[in-house]
Amino acid sequence: MNLLKYASILALTAGLWATACSDDDTEGGGSYSGKTTTAYVSSDSGNYEFRIETEGSWSAAPVNYASNQWLSIQGATEGRGRTTLSIDYRTNSTFPREGRIAVKLAEAPVADTIVIRQYGIQPVLEFRKASADVYPVGGLTLFGVATNLTGSFLERVKVSMENVTGSAAEWITDGSVDESGTQLNCEIAANHDLDRTADLLMTFTDDWGVAHTASCRINQVTMGSPEPLTFAEARALAAEGDVDVDKNYIIEGYVVSDHTSANVAANPNTDLKQIDYTRNGRTVYLQSPDGAYGFAIVYEKEEQNIFSRYDHVTLSLNGVHIAKTAGPERYIITNITENAVFGLEPGTVEDIAVKEKYISELTPEDLYTYVTLKDCEFPVHTGPYTPINDGYGYIYATRIDMYPLVVRDKKGGHIHLLTNLKAPWRRDGNALPQGSGKLSGVVVHEKYERFEQDGNIGDFQIRAIAQTDIALDKDAKSAYSKPIAIWSKWAALTDGVLKATTGTGDLSHTSATAITAGNAYTALGPVTGSGTNADKGIVSGAGWRNTSWWDDANDIGQSWVVKFSTAGISANMLHLTFSVNNQNVGAPRYWAVEWSEHGNKLGEWNRVAEYTVPDIVQWGSTLYTQLAGQKNISLELPAAMLGKENVYVRLIPTSKKAGTAASYDAGIYSGSKESNMAYLAIQYND
Repeated sequence: MNLLKYASILALTAGLWATACSDDDTEGGGSYSGKTTTAYVSSDSGNYEFRIETEGSWSAAPVNYASNQWLSIQGATEGRGRTTLSIDYRTNSTFPREGRIAVKLAEAPVADTIVIRQYGIQPVLEFRKASADVYPVGGLTLFGVATNLTGSFLERVKVSMENVTGSAAEWITDGSVDESGTQLNCEIAANHDLDRTADLLMTFTDDWGVAHTASCRINQVTMGSPEPLTFAEARALAAEGDVDVDKNYIIEGYVVSDHTSANVAANPNTDLKQIDYTRNGRTVYLQSPDGAYGFAIVYEKEEQNIFSRYDHVTLSLNGVHIAKTAGPERYIITNITENAVFGLEPGTVEDIAVKEKYISELTPEDLYTYVTLKDCEFPVHTGPYTPINDGYGYIYATRIDMYPLVVRDKKGGHIHLLTNLKAPWRRDGNALPQGSGKLSGVVVHEKYERFEQDGNIGDFQIRAIAQTDIALDKDAKSAYSKPIAIWSKWAALTDGVLKATTGTGDLSHTSATAITAGNAYTALGPVTGSGTNADKGIVSGAGWRNTSWWDDANDIGQSWVVKFSTAGISANMLHLTFSVNNQNVGAPRYWAVEWSEHGNKLGEWNRVAEYTVPDIVQWGSTLYTQLAGQKNISLELPAAMLGKENVYVRLIPTSKKAGTAASYDAGIYSGSKESNMAYLAIQYND
């Protein structure tokens, strides 16, 4: 500590001034006036001595609480006659400050004042940008700032405007710097008249009375006199088909996507080996304040999309194109520019209308809105969110960019969770949640040709914008579904039968060809680009396969057969879930799920559902309908299967139609073509 000493002489004289200070200038009240002596000291701690020249009685004390925090009188604080008053001051690690000591004669109504001004760090206060354009609709507006002021010092920043043009009114008000010191919040008035400008000022006045000011030039264009539309009215503009809007309409809503998220929209293939990775960043989902309707907005360039999740946006429709698409009905806005944004305020999730539904309750009006699906689980309890061969993903190649993971709810509804390969959580080393819970996100309608030739995977899918949207319990004990028999990995054959890895059940094949181990795509990652099978998601020998798929003598398919018991099970629903693909091009394309109580191949079986099995993707001749992994399928089994000592389900080809290197189903299965499976589960729930 540097003990600095100063000396000054203060000669007290009574009654020379009659002007009174306010009570705030003293610790205990009272009116004082008189001579003022000012001393400047360094920011280090030290001592200042004052000579008191008087023949009378005197007393000395800090005049206010602030002074008392860093100034102290050493020795007597009152006495008679000439003396030296010693004042210590502490180190100043903040901004220049001023303290006051009042020295009063006992017989006089006035006091002299010792003012000590201590140097400190230089206040910094600046705008991040020298100018800013604000939206014509106004509202709460945030400006980036930088400052070394903190705490109560921030509260002393005053905001004002000057050099105003285009308006005589005060149109920037209620300015304050937030507690982080990184942004200035202001209310901007809506502009219906002329384009206008103003200099927005931030001013901090330190204890010495020195003003430190920063300025930002603010520009606001007029929005004229727009006509507000509800979302229903805006949709009605395209009631007769696509429309180019040529009137000054505006809509107001909340953004439920995020320009920083990698999982907003599908990045489409531009050809068999290239992907347009900009589509995700160009897409915005805007929903009405009541959550009843939503629009998909697609910009021309990624940088035009500036919206964060939950932003409150006022959007001009003048000049945009609104497309109405059927099956299901949905509305997409294009030909939009950044100038269409008339207002933008940050919001929170509390601003978003709450919509909780079961999957079966979804309607076309839910498209492009934020919905929470209740009592959901992932029926495939293995692998990551994107169980594919990453050798065809963006880290290694540009062939495939999304995977639809099947989701089931407690009422038997099914939907796909769409996850892009650039979503950071999609294969991060963690297993899928095994339990039940809520699944939130934006409801969309997207096609996926790698599952179905026409791309139809249902009217609705859901996209988690952030991983926190997936609020399923990690623990399988919380799942509403209960296992009867699950095959989640290869188990050794016993007399041609694969025993369930969880529960009790047998999995066999109707042909004389033995079941052998096959590939699964369930490695959890993360992807490092090492080029190994595990890094690409491939787990060799974790699945099972067969190459014999047609009984020519009886002209019927060979099949997977599952034997299990439902005796004593009381349930509302019985479920079948499985993951399949054709590991060789040329294995059967069209299949069915059937059940019986007898298990005889040539007996009568009950048809439950039909499905297709995709061919594994080919490097040299990649087709849009080929899949770099297994397709997961989940469906409800008939209640008539409950209460049976033994019951059978089979997965059987319904024809010999098969894919070729150039077609989806122009080929004919001719034997020795592998179709495999990597997961199968029979479950039930009350």
